[in-house]
Amino acid sequence: MAKNYIRVKDGVVDFFKSLVSKDFRDNDLMPPKKDERSPLAKKIDYLTIRVLVFFVLAFFMSLKLSLSWTLIFAAGGTFLLHFALRRAERARERRYSEDMRNYSVRTYTYEQIMKMEPSTEFNILMAQVLNRLNGFTEIQPCSDGSLYYKFDLVGKFKDYPIAVRCNRYKKENEVGKEELSRFASDLKKAGLKRGIFLTTSNFSEWAIDYVNSIRDELRIVLVDKVKLLEWIRLSGHSIYPDAQKAEELEAEKRERERMVSLQKREKQNKRLMQAFFLVSVYLTVLSLLMKHWLQDWMLYLYFIAAVVNMLLGLLCYGIFKHTRSIIRESYMLEHLD
Repeated sequence: MAKNYIRVKDGVVDFFKSLVSKDFRDNDLMPPKKDERSPLAKKIDYLTIRVLVFFVLAFFMSLKLSLSWTLIFAAGGTFLLHFALRRAERARERRYSEDMRNYSVRTYTYEQIMKMEPSTEFNILMAQVLNRLNGFTEIQPCSDGSLYYKFDLVGKFKDYPIAVRCNRYKKENEVGKEELSRFASDLKKAGLKRGIFLTTSNFSEWAIDYVNSIRDELRIVLVDKVKLLEWIRLSGHSIYPDAQKAEELEAEKRERERMVSLQKREKQNKRLMQAFFLVSVYLTVLSLLMKHWLQDWMLYLYFIAAVVNMLLGLLCYGIFKHTRSIIRESYMLEHLD
C-alpha cells in the first residue's frame, strides 16, 4: 500500500509540474513578449490602480481613524505601492532588454549557420566548436576511405572515441526516429558506444523516446538548435557575437524599427492629407451648389469647415513631407555606409 501511495504521489507531483513547466526549446529563437498596450492604455492603468488602492485604503482606515490620519495612511500606502510597482516595472524592462539582446544575438548566429554549406562549412564549424569545449579532443571531419566514413566528425570525449552526425535542417523540420535509428546502426557497425547527433532543428518525441530506449546499449547525446547555440556560446567561437557586436545588432534592430514606424506614419499622414483635402473640396462645391437654398450662417459654417479641413490637410502634408525626407536621408546614409 505504501508503494501505491508513493506511486500516486509521484504521479500527482509530475502532473502539477507539467502544468507549470514550459517547453524552452524554441524560446531563445522567439522574440520575447512585449507589452502590446498603447501609451494611453498604460497611463490609464497606471492611474487607475493607484487611485483604486488609495480609495480602498481610505475606506478601511476611515472605519478606525480620523479624516486626517486616514488621508495620511492612504497616501503613504499608495506611495509604497507606487514605489514597489516602479521597481518591478524597471526590473521587467531590464529583463526584456536583456532577452531582446539574447534573441538578437542568437538569431544572428543561427542565420549565419543556415547560410553555410551543410557538408563542409557547417561540419568544420562544429569541429571547431567541439574542440573548444571541455572534454572534447581531436574532433575532425571524417575522410571517405576511413572506417568512420558514414559519420561527419570523429574524435574523443574524455578519451572515449565518439562519432558526431551534423544535421543542418531548417528549424521547422524535425529529426525523426528513422534518422536516429540509422545513426545508432552506424555506431554499432563502427564499434562505437557513444555518439552525438547535432541538428539546427528539433527532435521529434519518437526520436527522443528511441534514444532513451537504447541508453543501456548506446549513449547518444541529442543536441537541438537551442543547445547547439548554447554550445557555440560556451566555446567562445567568433561566429557568436561579442558584447560590442551585440550592441551593434541592437542598434541595427532599433534603426529598422524606427524606419518601419516612420513608413507607417508616412502612409497615415498621406491618407489623412487626402481625406482632409477631399472633405474641403466637397464642402466648397456643396456650398456653391446650394448657396441659393442655404441661409448665410449655414454658408459661413460650410466655408469655415472647408478652411479648417484645408488647414489640417496642409498640416498633414507638411508632416508627410518631413517624414519622407527623414526616410530618404536614412536610406542615403545607409547606402553610403
